Amino acid sequence: ISTNATHYIWHYGDGSKSTTSALSHSHTYKAAGSYLVTLTAYNVCGKSISTAQMLDNVGAENNSEGMGISY
Repeated sequence: ISTNATHYIWHYGDGSKSTTSALSHSHTYKAAGSYLVTLTAYNVCGKSISTAQMLDNVGAENNSEGMGISY
């Protein structure tokens, strides 16, 4: 993903999203499971310059809900 971006939009695969100016941050899921996470980088003009997707497996069968993950 581009490090020359002015902002990033994260879609976490659980119905929530966030906009950040930093490439790294964290998100807490309400339940363990597999989530398709999409990160899109935008330039100063607001144009999408790159997109990345990853599948995150959060938690395990015996773990409690509210699993946090850092990107």
